Amino acid sequence: GEYAKGKVCRGIVSGLTEAFVIDARTRREILRSNPEAAEIIKPFLNGRDVRRYCIEAQNNFLIYTYHGIAMNKYPAVKEYLEPFKARLKARATKQAWYELQQPQLNFAQYMVGPKIIFPDISTDPRFALDDSGFYSSNTTYFIPRRDLYLLAVLNSRLGLFYFRAVCAGLEGKNVVYLRFFGQYLEGFPVRRIEFSDAAEKKRHDEMVSKVEAMLEAKKQLAKTQTDKDKTYYQNKCAALDRQIDCLVYDLYDLTEDEIKLVEESAK
Repeated sequence: GEYAKGKVCRGIVSGLTEAFVIDARTRREILRSNPEAAEIIKPFLNGRDVRRYCIEAQNNFLIYTYHGIAMNKYPAVKEYLEPFKARLKARATKQAWYELQQPQLNFAQYMVGPKIIFPDISTDPRFALDDSGFYSSNTTYFIPRRDLYLLAVLNSRLGLFYFRAVCAGLEGKNVVYLRFFGQYLEGFPVRRIEFSDAAEKKRHDEMVSKVEAMLEAKKQLAKTQTDKDKTYYQNKCAALDRQIDCLVYDLYDLTEDEIKLVEESAK
């Protein structure tokens, strides 16, 4: 919480996903008659779209009707929402029927920028870098900063060890789902880097370099056309994961016994 300056932000509550989340075809139809609506139709993510070091976007969009929006500018959007009007008016909270329930307008300035995003519930850490300005649902949280060092630590086996110890768990079939709510992130111990120390800066920069390689390998893995290429990039990602873990252990000054404990816990 201190490292992120108190900014561990929650995604948007629509109150009726069926109404506000649309596919690419519906977006095109709305924009055909109302081009101005592009201002409030945003690329959208759910928690299930966020994986470790990558985002698997489903080409969905959010109708971002924040509180106080001037809907006269967006007649096609209002027309599209009209069939949902009765259900939207029945929502528990107070807002205009065409507005999102909790648009998180205070966070909108951060949604469009680079951020570390993660799902609220997962079996293990799934932190990804979003450089594309996705808006996301309340099944996600995000930290509004492009920090590859932090991304590495959160996704590491040391991160997994910490989250298994502190996060509330939900029993599933043969697995425990961890709840990555904001309060569990706020206590995560981030190792401060002394950039004036040349050796420490070198270790930090090496970790960032490995994360950049991981992000590129994940992109290539998503594009693979053959089993051979898929195996190659899967192995590359696994190797980079191990290298990043070792750098995290080194920066956090873990002893051999502590490393053994973390490694055994990750199995």
